[in-house]
Amino acid sequence: MKNLNNQIMMVLFLVVCSILHAGQYTFTVQGEKTFLNDQEIVVKGLRLSNALISEAATEQTIAHLDTFKYYGLNTISVFFMGSRFGDIKGYNEDASLNPVYADRMARIIKAADQRGMIVLVGCLYWSNSKAKWESWQQKDANKAVANTVAWLKEYDFKNVFVDVDNEGMAHRGKGFDVGELIRAGKKVNPECVIASNYHGGPIPEEDLRIHFSEKISGKPYIESEGTPHNAPGKYWGTYSKIEGYYNYINIGVYTYEMKRNQIKVSKHHFDNGDGYMLASTWLQCVEPYGPNQRPGGYGYKVDPGIRWWLEFVRDHYGPYIEPPLPGTKIYQEKNGVLCVEAENYDKKIDRKPDGFENIHSWQINNDKKGYSGSGFVQIMPDEYCEGCDGPSSPRDASGAELVWRIKVSTPGTYYIWVRGMSMGGESNGCHIGVDGVLPYMGPGSNMSGFRPHHEWVWENKFKPESQEPKIFLKEGDHTLHLWQRDDGFRCDKILLVKDNQYRPSDHGPNESKMIIVE
Repeated sequence: MKNLNNQIMMVLFLVVCSILHAGQYTFTVQGEKTFLNDQEIVVKGLRLSNALISEAATEQTIAHLDTFKYYGLNTISVFFMGSRFGDIKGYNEDASLNPVYADRMARIIKAADQRGMIVLVGCLYWSNSKAKWESWQQKDANKAVANTVAWLKEYDFKNVFVDVDNEGMAHRGKGFDVGELIRAGKKVNPECVIASNYHGGPIPEEDLRIHFSEKISGKPYIESEGTPHNAPGKYWGTYSKIEGYYNYINIGVYTYEMKRNQIKVSKHHFDNGDGYMLASTWLQCVEPYGPNQRPGGYGYKVDPGIRWWLEFVRDHYGPYIEPPLPGTKIYQEKNGVLCVEAENYDKKIDRKPDGFENIHSWQINNDKKGYSGSGFVQIMPDEYCEGCDGPSSPRDASGAELVWRIKVSTPGTYYIWVRGMSMGGESNGCHIGVDGVLPYMGPGSNMSGFRPHHEWVWENKFKPESQEPKIFLKEGDHTLHLWQRDDGFRCDKILLVKDNQYRPSDHGPNESKMIIVE
């Protein structure tokens, strides 16, 4: 028993450690609209209800948040009480939060908050889930919701809204009053946004309506479990389930007609200002076939997944750019030129690439003279010396990252230049991208050839397997990204320029004008 108590205390300690710096973004409801930090936002998301089922599922969810942003998504849903076939017991029988699952949920919410994303936090999932507690009465369900809202408040998680009873399953199965569940949460924190999700009339205390609740005047509506309307036998019926088999079938598989219908329904919601969150067997199936908290492929049996839907969202609505926080610097493009000082980044994300021993980070430095501005950035630690054996440098967006906010007034194709310094062949490159995710070997990947070593040089060279470092930018707000390739590499400036004949020299153009968000 003593060892068990020690294990529980350790888990709780990890929960606390994982929640530092939460609360940058706040999700609110005003009338029929939803807002994030007072900026109107239409929820576009994915139902990842089994994201807490394992450490691997949680880590995969966090690892793909940037990918989802690139495709235009701003919201995910995650359940404490695991959904069909997931059986996640996020609540103990006394209605307290299980610390293992609370830690996983905390890490997901924190990672979402860092990216300006929203999390639907699901409480009860009744139905035939083995995660439910048959012993519970109304008071126990109320307590579970109250404990969830208290936990969110304690750790200052505000980029969330709560679904107390998925599809009113506990209401139908046990007779629990949904209004009581909502009031139990509101009693703990009246500011917490709580949704109703059942076939029933409006509840005075509800903030918005989702899924099974009908859209009504005066409140926002989000379809939080969107599926095609024309799946044979219904999507969550015989199309995806078979009696006696405890998992989904047709995992991530769609017919041509189902795809067309799914896109039509999604577009109808988005264009009418209603939120929409795709639900898929691809995302929710459990081992050995999931959960797959990633895009996957194009919905064929030989290439299952939801990438086809993600590409629809991106192509019609663009990548998701989160509302800027107060104090954010936004670089302004002028006359086809945009130049940023590397040290004046807006956001820094540290990561541990596969095979590396330590978490890597872009650090501001000034030990190499000749830099522009107040310094430069260097990827640290520089683990691997020239000629030493070590892991391959990350060739995607999995390494440490810096982000700048930029605003483009002159749309068109921009050529990418980097002013950098290498110490040798093992610290000779980086990746540059725009609006979230660097496509593998795409434009801006594998920028290299910074020679002579130990000198500041402008380069737009790239590896043969990559694409020319140029990218088309629409008018409006974007994000510019620098990702780790080789540790030890130093970056002083990044330049985007429309003139393909321009060759920067010395310190290059002056830093572009910035505005500061109040």
